Amino acid sequence: MTGKSGDHAVFAANLRQLCASETSIADICRDTGINRQQFNKYLAGRSIPSARILRKICLRLGVSENALLSGGESTSQPHASAARAGQFSRELDRLVSVYLPENKSVLRLADSEFGPGAYHSYFPFHDAAGILLRGYVEVWWHKDTLMFTRMTRVQAPGRRNLTLRSRHHGVAIAAKGEISLVARNRMQPFQVTLMNISPSLLLHRFFVGMTLTHSAGPAIACRVVLDRLGEQKSRREALRTCGVVPADHASVPTFVREAMRQDAPRGPTLQLPNVDEILGSAALADL
Repeated sequence: MTGKSGDHAVFAANLRQLCASETSIADICRDTGINRQQFNKYLAGRSIPSARILRKICLRLGVSENALLSGGESTSQPHASAARAGQFSRELDRLVSVYLPENKSVLRLADSEFGPGAYHSYFPFHDAAGILLRGYVEVWWHKDTLMFTRMTRVQAPGRRNLTLRSRHHGVAIAAKGEISLVARNRMQPFQVTLMNISPSLLLHRFFVGMTLTHSAGPAIACRVVLDRLGEQKSRREALRTCGVVPADHASVPTFVREAMRQDAPRGPTLQLPNVDEILGSAALADL
């Protein structure tokens, strides 16, 4: 694709920003197999690579395709921690190989249905019946590490300002029968979250599991469903639909609605008890 446009300028600016922290342009060209003269055209905004070449560039630089092509999100955050996340992933892989030598995380991830792409994540919202929290997840390979970013935006009805916002960045680790997504929130309170999902793809798009995360307050364990989004949906469009949503809303897939249905007498979340309430109760008066 050639010619100048706003998209070319955004792509070129993002590419220059990422390349600035690399050892050299020559290394990138060598690793991706791209001619240096052609790569200079990308940097100057005179050309945008084909989908195949774009994937090579994204894998080498450790970012998603949407992040490189979009002007709405910074490309610096995922890239800045890519090396640290890669080191963390390799260390976890080393520990797994010591105690379970037959389990190789990278090989299991490569063979899994779960992989690069965009997803909507669904959680129960504060254990409220019939209410879900929809987030946005991007997954991509950075060399031998499967990385992801999960963004959550909550907006109160009738208000323009966001009342809750989080951005988790982390790595995927595979073991037999499950994939664990370990991440830290880049925003306060900077908590670590864990999602364990089944690597089996349901109905050609869904992954189901459990997560340990935070609601507006305490830590909770609850169900989670990841819904793989089609390539026709842009990041901006996918983010626009995130937030608190009724489970019976037309935009919520039927499978998600059924997976999040409460099982009486238990709900879809497991929440830690209120310790202060227990300590102040009459039941402990004699202790």
